Formats: sequence, structure tokens, C-alpha cells
Amino acid sequence: MQLLSSSDLARLAREERLNRNLTQAQVAEIVAKRASARRCTRQAISQAENPAYGSKLDGLRIKIIESLTDRKLIGPLWRFD
Repeated sequence: MQLLSSSDLARLAREERLNRNLTQAQVAEIVAKRASARRCTRQAISQAENPAYGSKLDGLRIKIIESLTDRKLIGPLWRFD
């Protein structure tokens, strides 16, 4: 079982987006639809992909990864189910 840090989540969110050749704006639309969020912006995706923002964006990072992969992350010490 691999535990994921905030930096790992940021890296995975970016990798998953790039692997699918999606823009940050496209990911924002996907996350908003799949996570039943009222709104998600390209800027929020950009910040979530940046590990410098620390753990305060882990919730969004998890939504990005789960929306793009259909995998479930479980926490609070984040790992794939």
C-alpha cells in the first residue's frame, strides 16, 4: 500500500491530465460535472497541480484524479482503494 502526500496528489493530478491530452479548462469542466460542484475554474486546476500550495488543495486534487481515472482514493492517509 502506497501512501500519497500532497505533492504526490498534485503530481498525479497533472500527470492524469497530460496523459489524456486535456487542458486545465477541460479538466475543470469534467470535475464540475462529475463531482457535482457548482463551479471549478482553470485557475483552481492550475493551483491544484502545483505542489507549492500544500495540503489545502488536496480535496480538489482528489476530485481531479477520481474524475479522470474512475479510481477511488481513500484517506486521510491517501491511497488507492
